[in-house]
Amino acid sequence: MSGTHSFNDKLLYLNESLSRVNLNFQEVNVLLDDLNAFHNNDINKIDGEELERQLVKCCTSIPKNNSLLVAKSCNLLLNLLKKHKIVFGKESLISILKWINAAALQSSDIAFLDILQVLNGIIRAHSTFFSENGDTKVPILYEKLELLTNVMQPNDVKMWRVFCLQSLAKTVFKEDRIRVINELLNIVQSQFTDNLIHAKLLRVVVETLDCLCPKGNTKWLLDKLNDIMCVVLASSVLGFSCNEPFKKMLVLPSTSLARDSTKPDADTSANKKKHKAKVKRISWNEKSDEDLEIQAVCNLDVYQVGGLTSDSDLSDGEGGKVINLTKEQAKTRHATFNLIIRLANILKWKQLYGYYHPLLSTLILCLRMESVIKVKIGILAAIAALLHHSKPVLALAQHSVSTSFMAFSESLSELITSLHTCLGSCLSGTPSSVLPPLLHTTATLISVSPYHRLRPSLLSNIFYSLQPYLLHKDPDVCEGGLKCLYEIVCIEPHIAEQKEILKGLKEVEVSQTSYWILSLTAALLEDSTCKQKVRIICWQILGILCKHHFYIIQDNIQFMDKIYFSNLSRASLEEQTHVVIALNKFLEQLIGKSELELYNKQVWNKLMEGPLISLLQSPDQIACEACDCLANMGPIIFNSLKQEEQILIITLIFGCVNHEKPKVRVAAVHTLGIFLLFPQLSQEQFLYDARDLLEKSLSDSYVMVRIKAAWAIGNLVDLLINNESTEFLNHFNMKKLLSTCLTVVKDDELVKSNILRAIGYILSILSKEDLKDIQCRNLLEKAVQFFLKCTSSGTKMKMRWNACYAVGTMLGNVELYNHSEKWMGSLLKTLCNLIVSCNNFKVRANATTALCNIRRRTYFCNHYSFVFMSLLDGLENAANMTDFKEYKHQDSLKQHLCTAICHLITLMEVEDIMEIERIMALRMENVKQHFIYFQKNTPPEKTGIMITAANHIKNLSLVPDVHPHRGFLNDFKKIFCIVQ
Repeated sequence: MSGTHSFNDKLLYLNESLSRVNLNFQEVNVLLDDLNAFHNNDINKIDGEELERQLVKCCTSIPKNNSLLVAKSCNLLLNLLKKHKIVFGKESLISILKWINAAALQSSDIAFLDILQVLNGIIRAHSTFFSENGDTKVPILYEKLELLTNVMQPNDVKMWRVFCLQSLAKTVFKEDRIRVINELLNIVQSQFTDNLIHAKLLRVVVETLDCLCPKGNTKWLLDKLNDIMCVVLASSVLGFSCNEPFKKMLVLPSTSLARDSTKPDADTSANKKKHKAKVKRISWNEKSDEDLEIQAVCNLDVYQVGGLTSDSDLSDGEGGKVINLTKEQAKTRHATFNLIIRLANILKWKQLYGYYHPLLSTLILCLRMESVIKVKIGILAAIAALLHHSKPVLALAQHSVSTSFMAFSESLSELITSLHTCLGSCLSGTPSSVLPPLLHTTATLISVSPYHRLRPSLLSNIFYSLQPYLLHKDPDVCEGGLKCLYEIVCIEPHIAEQKEILKGLKEVEVSQTSYWILSLTAALLEDSTCKQKVRIICWQILGILCKHHFYIIQDNIQFMDKIYFSNLSRASLEEQTHVVIALNKFLEQLIGKSELELYNKQVWNKLMEGPLISLLQSPDQIACEACDCLANMGPIIFNSLKQEEQILIITLIFGCVNHEKPKVRVAAVHTLGIFLLFPQLSQEQFLYDARDLLEKSLSDSYVMVRIKAAWAIGNLVDLLINNESTEFLNHFNMKKLLSTCLTVVKDDELVKSNILRAIGYILSILSKEDLKDIQCRNLLEKAVQFFLKCTSSGTKMKMRWNACYAVGTMLGNVELYNHSEKWMGSLLKTLCNLIVSCNNFKVRANATTALCNIRRRTYFCNHYSFVFMSLLDGLENAANMTDFKEYKHQDSLKQHLCTAICHLITLMEVEDIMEIERIMALRMENVKQHFIYFQKNTPPEKTGIMITAANHIKNLSLVPDVHPHRGFLNDFKKIFCIVQ
């Protein structure tokens, strides 16, 4: 009989035995043993549906109160799940789970482990089922089976229950996940008599939380964040003498911290790109446990295993247990630090800021006490991950004289000080394998510390600790030390300590330059054995020196000239990119400095002799940086070049606009936009070619190319408008260009924001003859609708501001008002809505300015009084702001509103007086106070419009028809009278 028939027959015979009235337990027991011992691969040849049906029938027929048979049935299911990958259908699975839940409650504890093991196997093999049904089919997992044990070890049962919950947590979603996590947290927060089991369970829970963090949205994570932090803080110090039991922690958010108090860094150069990458997690390789040296794993001081005087004191039972315990505790701590990294990378700083103090304090303690190298590296990575996102929080730190009350800012200052002290002491005596991550974390700390608000000498002390590593033989260590130096150079605002560090360093011999930092970087760059990554960080330091401390470069400018040009051609491709980046920052600083004008020309002459041309023709990313260099040429240098050199540069830029690499196209389009600002480049052929390239770039697949192209088209149109040749404008086909610009109406917000200026310019020069064309009028209406949409929608205030600017530019063209009946009302209502209710004061001010470009009363049609009342409403609520950042724009907004009100008054006609009188009936005194403030806080040249408004009112009062309103006009005129 074949193996297939044998297994089938035994299973059928078992089901037949189970269906008998008088059940023969001994027979069933023997049959289950035979089936469990059956390992023939021919089982896979059995029909799946038949096998599934027979198994379900078998399991559900086993008496639930017979623990021995239940255990053996579970073994049979587990064998088939693991070895033969059997998968049950939904109905079969429901029946089996129902039997398992009932069997767990009715059988004795000798079957608990078998039940939990097969339940874990079922959950892992049927993830789709549990994702759809949640945890409702496994209520037994929420029963504390470990409390019902008599024979089995409670800890073993608890461990397998946790394994099942771990598998379930990775499968279910939404509210079911919260219930699973609650149960896991309740288990690890209970009392344990076995430290090893406690460490294992805690590690499983931490790894489960770590695994769940990136799945789905973070709402569930935020709901349980406080409980998760309790686990993190307790497991971080597991095994240390300071280890304490779990304590519930409640951290209430502080609204004072929910605001980013730092200005965004405008520098998006490649030198800063390294900060954008998330901190990497540290893996634990089981095969390299030799790194856990016995002295580190079994640190007697830390783990308080006292009284051991010889090897004989560590017997197999005791010594092995101690080593296993310390290793398991170390793994738990390691998993905890990876969880911290995960949380820091996923959650925003606003969601984590309430936990920064306890987390960083605990990590400092762990760093001082940890002796296992891998775990110590994990601690450093966790600190770096928290610091990486914490600049808005730490910016609030403020050192002050100690008082009886410690403010939050002072506590942050002390925390930063402790971090500096801890990392500084670690730098003094740390194994070489830990130095690279330690220096990386130190660099991150330097980058986020507000030194101008902290204790003095903090920066100097940390610098002296890392100073020995600046010329270290190990390239990883040297790179880490130089990264710290780079961050010191980047510190803003500049402080005296920073300047002293850069000014002089006695330990570094100054030979080539008057500044040690230049000598240091030059020595490394001239060393042929220096690794590429060290050379790259040297170029980054030189680049940031050019940006923030150009006086250092300027004092040694000939020496720097030599370094740049000697490395432009001989450096490797990757290094060459950083050389050009540093050169770009150098060239940027030369623009506009009259004392360096002659030298600047010499530098560009050298570049044009060959290096720059070859870089622009590169097929690689380096052409991007070369284009950025050209953007810093300036019109004076361009004009000084020979004509053939100018033509060559333009040709190469045009070629880069069509480059295969998108970032090169971005840089080339940006440079082309810069060149369009040069007064020398107004030749017709250049403008035609530039137009064709920019129109093509406006439909590029890469969004950044489209953003730059939209901006460059604005420069192009601006140049065309300033062109004195009307004939040239007619030949240029502005209508086609307008049509092209309007193709971006559904594009990215930044593209639309940049194109608005160009559209506004084009509309401002449309002539009466242009508007006779119906196609042109359709484009006008489409453009106005585009403006309306941009002013009232979108998340970027820059787009709304630009839309208001474009509307104002358009409204300066008097020819458009002959075709404004379809859109003028909507346009005025939209602008007025912005003036009254927009939260951004700069947008409100620009909308107000747009109204001032309407030069005749008739253009307002019947919306004049509505616009006037909107301006008054905007003036009255100018003090209302949802964001305190708008306060600095409040005076400017009031000035714009008062100017616009005066403008409307100068356009007022006799027919408007009655309505204006009605509007001003209850506002006269309030408006008068605003104009007194306007006069006192505005330059005299801007208040002249008040005199114009007052004179206009005086002239209106002389008209015979306004006799009934003469009293109102006299009072109204006083508002605009200049107070001497």
